[in-house]
Amino acid sequence: HFPHKLILGSQKNRIPLIHFSTDSVFSCDENGPLNTETSTPQPTTWYGVTKYLGESFLGGSDNCLTIRMPMLYGPTNQHQIIGKLLQKIKSGENIQVSNDVFNTLTYTPDIVGWVLDFILGKQTFSNNLVHLTSDKRLSIYEFMAYIARFFGLENKVLSTSSDRFKSAEQKPRFGGLKSEYVKEFSFQNAIDEYINWLLEQDKGKKVCL
Repeated sequence: HFPHKLILGSQKNRIPLIHFSTDSVFSCDENGPLNTETSTPQPTTWYGVTKYLGESFLGGSDNCLTIRMPMLYGPTNQHQIIGKLLQKIKSGENIQVSNDVFNTLTYTPDIVGWVLDFILGKQTFSNNLVHLTSDKRLSIYEFMAYIARFFGLENKVLSTSSDRFKSAEQKPRFGGLKSEYVKEFSFQNAIDEYINWLLEQDKGKKVCL
């Protein structure tokens, strides 16, 4: 009930609240159209259920903006799945990556830039829910193989089915988001910026081949 307490506190003190949520509030089990802000949530994982409950407790308050995001990557995400996989291939390990799990992977600096502009009043937005996402859906394997190519490590990225990875909870295969309210971020611009950042970080470092 913490989100509910947050919104009560923000209303009482007249402090706007930004709540971050996820594409996991949707089922993401079928290869259909990407979900937008007007799509009906239908979570199929416990994580998705808890995130949707958090949204529900906020009750569509005019004092709160809920931002849903898909899978993220970027300079500050090195301890999440994409960052961990990159570290493995750069240290010489082969990695098995799902070719049947898709998402509209989004660059964290794009998210941060939008949120900062919103806080500073440079970004006008009148709804209480928005999807911040890139404009391209691709598999995790495609994403990792694309990046690895710039390091000459594409042979370290092995394509496999998500069925290979045992999990207590089935991961949704067709994640990602689409927005009806704001312009989606350019995936190509973001991935180019990220790769340039990675190459800059690796200057003078030895990459295991």
